[in-house]
Amino acid sequence: MTQSETFLSKALATIITDASRRCYIIISVIFSLPVAAGVPTPGYPHLDSPNPNYNDFALEPSTNATVLADSTYFQPGNMKFQQWAGRAQRIRDVKTPEYCAGNLSVALEEVGAAYQASANGSTTLLTLLPTVGALVGPPARELWVLYKLVPLAGFFSSVLALGGNIVPHQVSEYASLEDFSYTGMPNANTVDGMLQRRPSDRKWSDQSDLDLQQVAGHFAEQVYARAMDSRGSVKTLKVAFGIFGLMACMASICTACYILSAGSIVVWWCKADNWAFTWYSITIFASVLENFANAPFAKDWVMRISRAPDLRIASDAPWVISSDKPAIESYTDQSFQSSEPAENNTHANISLLNNFDPKRSVIDSLIKGYNTKSCVIMDRTVPWCASNDAFYVIISREGVRKGRTALRIFSKLVSVTVYVVSTALFASSTLLHFQPAILVTSLVLCGAIFGRVIAMWISSIIMRDRPVLHRIVKTKKEADIFVEAVLRKDGLVCEVLGHVVINGRCVKRSWRFTWSTVFGILAKPFNVNSISMVSSV
Repeated sequence: MTQSETFLSKALATIITDASRRCYIIISVIFSLPVAAGVPTPGYPHLDSPNPNYNDFALEPSTNATVLADSTYFQPGNMKFQQWAGRAQRIRDVKTPEYCAGNLSVALEEVGAAYQASANGSTTLLTLLPTVGALVGPPARELWVLYKLVPLAGFFSSVLALGGNIVPHQVSEYASLEDFSYTGMPNANTVDGMLQRRPSDRKWSDQSDLDLQQVAGHFAEQVYARAMDSRGSVKTLKVAFGIFGLMACMASICTACYILSAGSIVVWWCKADNWAFTWYSITIFASVLENFANAPFAKDWVMRISRAPDLRIASDAPWVISSDKPAIESYTDQSFQSSEPAENNTHANISLLNNFDPKRSVIDSLIKGYNTKSCVIMDRTVPWCASNDAFYVIISREGVRKGRTALRIFSKLVSVTVYVVSTALFASSTLLHFQPAILVTSLVLCGAIFGRVIAMWISSIIMRDRPVLHRIVKTKKEADIFVEAVLRKDGLVCEVLGHVVINGRCVKRSWRFTWSTVFGILAKPFNVNSISMVSSV
């Protein structure tokens, strides 16, 4: 055998010997683990015998008060809510926080190890609640539509978001005209033909002012055709049922807050008997602020539109549309032209606007306000028909308003602060056990998740009849052109910026806060009969 072969054989033998020794040590440690874990040398004789019994683990031989207390709370199906809430009330029923903390220390000494382990697991479970907002789903543009059409339901959706943002802030999410404009139902009539004609998809920055006015005129045609289409109606009962469903989801979360506040005590806020409601309140504030700060558009101009009956308007009623601008070209079929007398079609700009400036835009004039109250005449010998439900026209200006960027940063800071405070509240809560913790978590999750589902269902119910026409513009000037184009159309009742405009004239200035501010599309359109008098002719 050569010298190299001898060296290799010795090295291999050394490696095998060392590996065998190490394996022996590892196997010995594994087999000796029960002894190392502290099991007595005799083991558990009552369990190791052929007839095992559990007397050593039974409750009867024990006289320890904490063991007796633990066994009481862990009986099957026994939540003992009254005793649990009563104990917390007795701890808080002192004059100062110092005495409350002392009572809490005494109470914590009286709970056993099993109860303490359950409390630790319960607080760990509850610390997941501040992240529920991420579980309810991503932001959806349908909820923006819901907020615009039914503000009350939209607000409830924000309340149930639990700190999350429910509205996407990218303008591209709202650019699809098919998703937000009324296109009618397949039918070979004049109204559907007008509804299916769409403005050009070219960028308006590449068009002249005349092209923009033509696009606005075409959009006004769609508005007029939608007003003339009597098909469909607002599903009031279904939407009301959905709103009550959202309220039930809010009640579910409030019930969870009541249960949690009744029996659990926060160590560093001992006397607070409504600390869970405080968590829900700051979460609502963070959610509403987040959705407001992340609004997708710099400004929205909302008009409620309905069909007007045949009537006559006073000749001195102020014109809302400007007389120094060319009339927007109309494509409306003659079959839908209003039968208004000729004197109402003159554009004599007799305005009752305070400090009227001829250069002021239509939107600025409406914001400034018209000091007017009119009375219209309706011929009692002529039958008339008007809309039972209104629909919405929304003109949105893209971009970010001044100060909105700073507000978004502030809202993020608020959201982070709320998350930290919420986690601290749940992590430092005491005297919990698993039954209330599971019940509270289930109620909160069900309220948040089903709230999102119900909100999306309400949005789908509303959008079946296409109750909104939406247009995105780049500047306020473009928005003014579109608003004026709609107001120029005869036969429409337009509720915009606290004014009622019919056939281009302001017939009434009303309070901006109306039923439509809360209930949106569910509110009835403006009743022309309230300002009308019957013609004696």
